[in-house]
Amino acid sequence: MAKTKDEIVLEMQEQVKKMKAEIRKAEKPNWTTSCSFKESPNSGATNIHVVSDTKSLIGMVAFLNNTKEKMEDAAKELGIDNYKYIHDGYSVDEWKGDIKMRLDKINIAAKKQQLEAIESRLAKLESPELKEKRELEELEAMLKNI
Repeated sequence: MAKTKDEIVLEMQEQVKKMKAEIRKAEKPNWTTSCSFKESPNSGATNIHVVSDTKSLIGMVAFLNNTKEKMEDAAKELGIDNYKYIHDGYSVDEWKGDIKMRLDKINIAAKKQQLEAIESRLAKLESPELKEKRELEELEAMLKNI
């Protein structure tokens, strides 16, 4: 049996609801590093939390990769075994994880806008009967909470 328009709208609204819940969860990341990134002790720090330029985030990862490789190569050259590069108190993987979380947060903002637009368009497609049913359910829930 073919689905009604309201059934399709309800399914899509449920999908949007689930995606918004995932976004809310991702908006509260557990940062590992101080998120105060600097390339050297004498350079100014960049707060990863506020970086919105993806090129800057890419540059940080490139710096970390390059420095780690060069430092570990130098340690081998000097005969130092088991050298692990630590940048400003954190491993390269820890820095990369926080930078990736920041990139995810930047992308979340765009997804939120898209979901809100979809939600608005879906609401316009609801039949008067479905809108009435939703209103009754909301009123019933309000009465239960009094």
